[in-house]
Amino acid sequence: MTGTFAETNLSGDFNSFVQATTIQPRVGLRFGGDSEFWIGGYFIDAEESHAGTAILDLGPLIGVVPIDFDVKLSQKQDFSLSFGTHMMLSHSWEATIEVGAGDRDTAPANLTYRFE
Repeated sequence: MTGTFAETNLSGDFNSFVQATTIQPRVGLRFGGDSEFWIGGYFIDAEESHAGTAILDLGPLIGVVPIDFDVKLSQKQDFSLSFGTHMMLSHSWEATIEVGAGDRDTAPANLTYRFE
């Protein structure tokens, strides 16, 4: 099981706050010493708020127009299924890919080289 918690509070031209928690439970099998396959899920709980004033310059006829905004964002669905594989390609190279399905489509992949 993998999990993360992140919180960011930015100020400047706009005020932004983001808080996110992710949990990724997985269960799988290892084949030999160099291949793995798993199925699991991806739970995310994210909340965002952004507020401020955007300045639009609409040219000499209209001029500068300030537009105030206050936006709150979150995901529609908290959980989606995922499955993936990890393979040792050689002594130094390995590859991982995981695909998410359902209401959230994801496909993270990485290729790793380990220096000796």
